[in-house]
Amino acid sequence: MTSRQEIDGFRSQVRTWLAEYHHPGLSGQEWLQLVVDRGYAVPTWSPEWYGLGVSAELAAVISEEFRLAQATGSDQDKRNLWANTLLTYGTEGLKRRLIRPLLLDEAKMCLLYSEPGAGSDLAGLRTVPTGMVMSSSSQARRCGHQGHAEPTTAC
Repeated sequence: MTSRQEIDGFRSQVRTWLAEYHHPGLSGQEWLQLVVDRGYAVPTWSPEWYGLGVSAELAAVISEEFRLAQATGSDQDKRNLWANTLLTYGTEGLKRRLIRPLLLDEAKMCLLYSEPGAGSDLAGLRTVPTGMVMSSSSQARRCGHQGHAEPTTAC
């Protein structure tokens, strides 16, 4: 457990930082970069991943001070589904490439749900060979008589 003195000292640091940097002249993107660079976006994460490595108790101080200052960008270690999922399950390469853009809201993501038997059931997806193969660029290819792939228009 964190001592009262440590909490008060940390609170003072956060307030001082907010008073110095949080002002209406900054664009949302500029502000978010400052928050991420300071470690306040994901304070419970390690510094390697843009955090401070602090306890949940000290992270709550950041949340409270940001709320009082009407500042955005904190609490991403609790609310950013994409970054949290990537931090937990992603490869090192994906983390290095995507975590910062996710924290800065530069990478756009979507969440898709699949319900069995409802037409979007990916687990129940079956394929049938038809002579067509879709490439990664979504350009359909048709096999010619000698087995060479010929580009065709996808319908």
